Order: sequence, then structure tokens, then C-alpha cells
Amino acid sequence: MKRFVKDVMIEISLTFTENISLGEAWAIMRERHLPGVPYVSREQSVEGIVSVENVTRDLLASGDHSQSVKHSVDRRCRYLEPSQHISDVWNKIYAYNIVLDNSQVVGIVREIDVLREYAREAEYRLKELDAVFEFAHNGIVAIDEYGTITSFNPAAEKISKVPKEEAVGKYISDVLKPKGLLEVVRSGKPRLGEKYKVGRRWYITNRTPIVQGGMIKGGVAVFQDISEIEEMSNQLEEVTHMNQELEAILQSSYDGVLVMGAGGDIIRANRSFLNMMHMHGAELEGMTLETVMQQKGFSTSFADLIQLKSTVTTIEKNEHTGEVLGISLTPFDNGISSGDDVRYVVNVRNLSELTELREALIKTRLLTEQYKEKLKPEKQNKGGLVAESKEMQNVLELAYRVANVDSTVLILGESGVGKEELAQYVHQNSPRADGSLVKINCGAIPDHLLESELFGYEPGAFTGAHKNGKPGLLEIAHNGTVLLDEVADLPLQLQVKLLRFLQDGVVTRVGGVKGKKVDVRIIAATNKDIQQLVEKGEFREDLYFRLNVVPITIPPLRKRRADILPLVHVFCRQFCEKYGLNKSFSPEALKKLLHYHWPGNVREMMNIIERCMITTKGNVIDVEQLPTDLFADRRAEDLVNVKGLLPLRKARSIVEKQLIDEAIRMFGTTYKAAEVLEVDQSTIVRKMKKMSEREGERSAKRM
Repeated sequence: MKRFVKDVMIEISLTFTENISLGEAWAIMRERHLPGVPYVSREQSVEGIVSVENVTRDLLASGDHSQSVKHSVDRRCRYLEPSQHISDVWNKIYAYNIVLDNSQVVGIVREIDVLREYAREAEYRLKELDAVFEFAHNGIVAIDEYGTITSFNPAAEKISKVPKEEAVGKYISDVLKPKGLLEVVRSGKPRLGEKYKVGRRWYITNRTPIVQGGMIKGGVAVFQDISEIEEMSNQLEEVTHMNQELEAILQSSYDGVLVMGAGGDIIRANRSFLNMMHMHGAELEGMTLETVMQQKGFSTSFADLIQLKSTVTTIEKNEHTGEVLGISLTPFDNGISSGDDVRYVVNVRNLSELTELREALIKTRLLTEQYKEKLKPEKQNKGGLVAESKEMQNVLELAYRVANVDSTVLILGESGVGKEELAQYVHQNSPRADGSLVKINCGAIPDHLLESELFGYEPGAFTGAHKNGKPGLLEIAHNGTVLLDEVADLPLQLQVKLLRFLQDGVVTRVGGVKGKKVDVRIIAATNKDIQQLVEKGEFREDLYFRLNVVPITIPPLRKRRADILPLVHVFCRQFCEKYGLNKSFSPEALKKLLHYHWPGNVREMMNIIERCMITTKGNVIDVEQLPTDLFADRRAEDLVNVKGLLPLRKARSIVEKQLIDEAIRMFGTTYKAAEVLEVDQSTIVRKMKKMSEREGERSAKRM
């Protein structure tokens, strides 16, 4: 039911010039029942519109019927085309608008006519959507940004066996088991075509966020019972999976791979072969491999090679372009036709391209090393944080991006990794940097005082309360940031009040009834597994979802060893300046510090460095002066922890992974790691790729 400008315009080819008087204009428009007429200048350019309202107003004001209409021209109008859609112009027009076709006036359009037509079209669309919602075979559920169900169609009632009256207004987790829609609302990313199982029934669902004005306002899920389809598809799953694997292997091969018949005809080919030949799949139909190669400048004859009916490899060179290809033919019986119908797997490798890639890779590595040297000063001390390791650089990069928006941040990590410093970094790089960063340790304040500290209290709220009352830390941090450290230690009754504040931003003091709107950003931090606490019922799930909008995990120091020595140097310089010293660590001592497992992370390191600075003699701190009880060699314990028997092949794989990870962390490149581990660099790369593929398979199984 899409309507166009031509459908609502008043057709008119008449125009007024400055020679037309007010009286003449009024008479013409009255006689022809026109609300307005376009006005053109002496140069015949359209400059606006003369409306009945303007002419009537000017006649009443001057009483001069001979006055020119040029003083009554309304230039606030849009110039439209007959073919434009109403939906594209309804909010961009004025009271009167001129329709031009090839620069010629063909009509005028009133705003009221466009709005009336757009409203009619919108009403029609709304009825269409309502009909789809009510009579769709698929279940449709919509929630708001807080997870409350707002829409629940009849199909959803039938599938879930929950009446609409009981579902609408409830938290979605209380009505439907899968929680994927909440994750979509939180992440803002749609999740399509996902299958899940409830009881013995299988369902497929599409979930997408509802975005309004650039903000996520909720989400909608469309789901369908596919149990019968799933049962049938399971019978074909094994064959389909095998086909998919073979197709994936074929298409992902860097080499050109094709299947050729006994007569040399091409049966199928992968993308790499098509790219080598600069062809499309349809062009190969009915062609032989020999024909294709000759068209591309290769004087190849496969007739003799095919007659051998054995694996053959040949090198072919294009005399015009210098391109070199390695081609191998391997015969196989397709198992369908008679034994005489032999087919061939043909592998084509561009050897010249590999040489070019090798040279380009060497140049790229040299350039990368140059950039690394130039960027070294920028890698350290970002906002007081050391980030030499890639793990910590990724953390700071994410924190910097998050700092520019007002989303709630949940900082996770072991005790002493620097969660408070990262919160400071987020605050300092945010638009709230001019405001206060108010910190509160939720585990250090008694439960009965924590509420009044956070939300404040009114005069006489409790025994011992100040007579004038007291604002809470949330009020004090207005236009700033609040860090809720050790948030997992919040008592359950206070979690409810904090959740309400996160939803509406209103603070109600203890003993008070009137709320106050407060503008603060919340950053939470903890060293505990909140998800585990949720499962135990010790932490509210809805509060966890509100806090966990952007989780940032700081890895422990033992997993980012590239930061250890830079941190040592930072603390050395810091304490030397503080105590007026000029001390440093010997290379042996630095090596010992580098290999220590640091259970207390950065906080432990800072304390040990300060102790060494104060208690040691001389300006160079040697390994003998380090705290011996703390620096027992635990690398073997870190790398291999035997808790029971397991197959030797699996044990070897685990040890190899730990050794390679350790070497990469310590030396940064696969070349240096290979040198230390006394193997070829290609071996390191191959094993890392294999380990990555295994990790990907395990992740896929967990999902």
C-alpha cells in the first residue's frame, strides 16, 4: 500500500508572476478552488508559493487589490518529485510544497494531505503487523530492557502452555527457561537460528534487540517447535556432517583442488582453483583441465599422464607471465560407476605466489619490528598502569573504548591485580573525568552501616544519626563515578535497593520517603565468581545482569609475564624517589623475580620491592638479598601439576602447550621461542595452530 507524492498532489500548471495583483490572485484561486499557486521570477525560476491565506491576510492589511503578489510569496516550501514515497517526505515538508517534474511545475502538495495519507498508511501497516502477531504459527515474545515481558502472542501461549495474562508483566526467566533473549538485550547483537531443548521438545529461535533512538529498549524472540523436523534431520546428520567437513576442507585449501573425470573433464573445483584461473564456476562447465590450462598460457598435455593411472606430479610454467604451478594427479575409484570409470583428484599449487609471499612476509616482519621499537615508549604507564604484555594491552584497549560510554562496568580479577587502578583509568578517560571517583569497599563496612554509607540518611533515621542527616556516597559522586569494590560481598537486602537505583537513578536516603535523581556511573569490582554466587542464591541474578553489561577481566601477573620486569622498574623508580635512594636489581635477581609465580599479583610485588629497597645494603640488590622463603622455584609446579594418571599422549600435549605458552610469554616471538626450545620455528607455528584448533573444538562443544 505504498503511496507516492503524485497520489496526494493537487495538479496544477498555473504559476503567478509579479505582474499578478492580489485581487487577481484571489479571484483565480477562488474560481479554481486552489489553496495556493507557485510563484516564478522574471528568470522563470520557481521561488515559492502564493497561498490563499497569505493573499487574504495582505488584502485585509492593505486594502489594495492592485498590489503585486510578489510580497505575498511564502518561500518556506519543499520541492518534491511525483515519484517520491510519502514515507520518505512526510517529516520534511512545510504547509505548502511544490511538485516539479523535469523542473516544470506539475502540482502542489499540502502538509495536511501528506500527513493524512501517511497516517492512513501507518494504520494499515499496524493492522498488518497485528494480524501477523496474532495469527503467526511461530511464538513471538517481546521484553523491555529490564527483561519484563511486554508482548506474548497466541502461538507463544500454545507452545509454552502459559496464558498471556500470566506471562505479560513477568520477568522472562520466570516464564520461559532459555535466557538467550536477555543476553541479546545486554549485548545488542542478534542471535539467529539457534536451537534449544526444553524437556523432550526441540525449538528454533531468532532473537534480536529492539533499538530506538540508538538505544536498546528491549528484545523480541520468534520461536518454533521443530521436534518432528529435528527427529528426521538426525537420521541424515552424520552424512550431512561428513559432506560439510569434506566441502570445508576442499574450499579452505590454499591450493587449487578439483575432481577430473577419466576424459579430463572438470567435475568440480574449489575457490582457490577458480581464483588462480581468474574464472567463475559456471565457466568451467563442459571444459577439460587441458583446455583451461592452455587458455591461461600453459602448454600442458594431460593425455599421457591420465593413461598412467597412478599419482603423477609435474611443474608447469607460463612463458608469458613467468607464473609457476605445481600440479599433481591422484586417481581414485568413485565407487559408483564401473571400475573402468577412474577419476582424479588434481592439486594445483602456485609456487611463484609462495615465493612472493615469503619475501613480503620478511619485509612485513622487519617493518613490524621497527614499529614495535617506535611504539615502546607508548606501551608503558598508561594512566599509571603498565601494559607491556598483549593481554594487558587488550584490557586497556577495551577499558578505553568503554570509558567513552556510560555503560556499567564489572572488573574481575584476582586480589592485587589492579582492579582499583583500572577503575581509575576508566574514570580519567571518560567524559566524567572532571567529576569525583568515589570508592567504597563493600566488604569492609558492616552490613548495618553500608546502606547509610551508600544512600545517606535523614535526620533522626536511627540512634546516633547526625541531626542534619548525611548524603550518601552516590549523592556525593553526582556527575562522577562510583567504584563498588568487592561488590560480591553486598548483603542481599541491599542488592535489591542497588538494583532499583541502577534502573531509575533515584536515591532515597535511609529514613526518607522522597527520592533524588542522581547522575553517576557505576563501576563494580570483585575477585569472586559472581555467576557461581548467583547459582548458590547468594547474589541476585537480575543485579548481576545489570552490573555485567561490560565485563573486563584483568589476568593475574603470572599469566602476563611480559609486565613483570617493567613493573619492577616502575616500583624501583617510585620507591627510590620516595626514600631518596639509587638502587636497582642485578640481572640474576631480575631473573628470579621474572620466574616467581606471584600469588599476590601486583600488590605483592609492590610490597616486596619496597621491602628490598628499605632493608638491603648497597645500590645493587642481588638474588641472595631477595626474600628466600618467597622465591622457591615453583616453575615446575606451575607448568606440570599431576593430579592423577592420564594417557602419555595427552600428558605430552599438555606439557608442550605449557612450554610453548611460557616461551612465547617470555620471548615474544615464535623464532626466539623455537631457539630456546631447540626446535624449528615451523614446528612451533604448526603446534600452536593445532592447539588453537583443539581449543576451538572444545569451545564449540561447550556451546
